[in-house]
Amino acid sequence: MMKKHFSKVTAKIRYWFVFGIIKYLTPSLYIKMKIQVIQNNAVPRPSTRLIKYYLNSELVGAEVGVDIGINALNLLEMLNMRKLFLIDIYEESYYTDDALIITEKSAYIKAQNRLKKYKDKIEFIIKPSVEASKDIIKPLDFVYIDANHDYKHVYEDLEAWFPLVREGGVVAGHDIIHCVGVLNAVTDWCRDHNIQFSIFPPDWYFIKSEQKITLPFNALLGKMMNDK
Repeated sequence: MMKKHFSKVTAKIRYWFVFGIIKYLTPSLYIKMKIQVIQNNAVPRPSTRLIKYYLNSELVGAEVGVDIGINALNLLEMLNMRKLFLIDIYEESYYTDDALIITEKSAYIKAQNRLKKYKDKIEFIIKPSVEASKDIIKPLDFVYIDANHDYKHVYEDLEAWFPLVREGGVVAGHDIIHCVGVLNAVTDWCRDHNIQFSIFPPDWYFIKSEQKITLPFNALLGKMMNDK
């Protein structure tokens, strides 16, 4: 336990140390990095806009990787949700290919408090992603994958959750630009399954189709983002 706590503390120290150096030595780069961080965590995310634009009915969806519930709240506020399954382990911090991910009990409490207004529409499943997928019976209109960013876990998440999404539903996820594990896993999985996906930073997504190959919908997204 002490080792895990120490690792988390030292990771934060390294992060702020590097940002501090950049801030004072190259202020312009620091500003660009801060803007990127803000954009990366901004809501609504592109895939949420896509789901709202593309799927008009009352929705059943899942977010895999909830943390403190910021994106989940946005999904509930923006979309006509009938049910949103929220999957996270909420056990301990862990390292991925790219960063330290914090998913502890305190994050679960924060998520519950943030989402209490929608308690009748949400269901937390506190299990690892693949195990949690076995608890889903009804077909999903969408799944949003933002859990462990390691290559192995992202690939396994796609394997587990893709079959649960109905035809015409949306499969999407986060952090494909700056996390090499996500980029490689999504690229390889989609290639292995003859599916073409699209990127609208920081998200990736595709529409599940009976024809397997799904065309990128950049034109759709351009129109969608311009609609008010």
